[in-house]
Amino acid sequence: MFRAPSIFFAALALLSCNNSGTTTIAGPVPDYRADPFLDTLETRTFNWFWETTNSTNGLVPDRWPTKSFSSVAAIGFGLTAYPIGVDRGYVSRADAAQRVRTTLDFLYHAPQGPGATAVTGYKGFFYHFLDMDTGLRFQTVELSTIDTALLLAGVLVCREYFTGADPNETAIRALGRVPSSSFILPQAFAYHTLDLRLRKDFVDVGGNRVGVTIEAFNFYNTRNMGCYSDFAGSFDNNGVFSPNATFGQPTCTIADPRRVQIGVSYDFGPRLGVR
Repeated sequence: MFRAPSIFFAALALLSCNNSGTTTIAGPVPDYRADPFLDTLETRTFNWFWETTNSTNGLVPDRWPTKSFSSVAAIGFGLTAYPIGVDRGYVSRADAAQRVRTTLDFLYHAPQGPGATAVTGYKGFFYHFLDMDTGLRFQTVELSTIDTALLLAGVLVCREYFTGADPNETAIRALGRVPSSSFILPQAFAYHTLDLRLRKDFVDVGGNRVGVTIEAFNFYNTRNMGCYSDFAGSFDNNGVFSPNATFGQPTCTIADPRRVQIGVSYDFGPRLGVR
């Protein structure tokens, strides 16, 4: 019987206990206005998102000034910028909340499905590029896991920031919830593995630091698909194309076993600064 998970969680509980000493890190509060370059960069970056975004649906262009499609990742970056704009005084909280609500309302109700056209995404994932006006899939671009993740990062920022009782802020928190059942792709190898890592630092009497790290790889000990066929097909002498029936399908499995490892590090000598 494999008992590594029990050992792993016991170690988690042990490392979660607070050590006897307390480490206080203090320093000056940075002033973003102190550096003219950073101040200008922040202001112009925010204005780019605010002014180029389609205000009717919240979609952000992939580039500017040439006409382009919307990038799902750019939408996420824009959502992250709006709360910063409120704190910096670039826009009012009410205006930012309205922009965020418009964006989330559009994405929440946008059509999703297995079709190749007239959709924005499928099973909770969004296509990499969307038409700036309709929000539908741009040409034949792919469903993008990374760009969907960057979008959701912006959604989470707004959910945590807009916590007021205003109707727009209430709607933001409601529209920002994504059902977990949406992110299910049959045979999706990305969901067949889980790696965990935990690190705890202890400061000894002499001011040095001892670090303990516990890592678990392929925690559920599942098989991962690999060796994807990238041969699309071939043309014969008459120019007739014969597709490869296994194109895009896995042809082997990667069965890395579950592994748990523990590491210990020790810093010699006094620490010269905060890391």
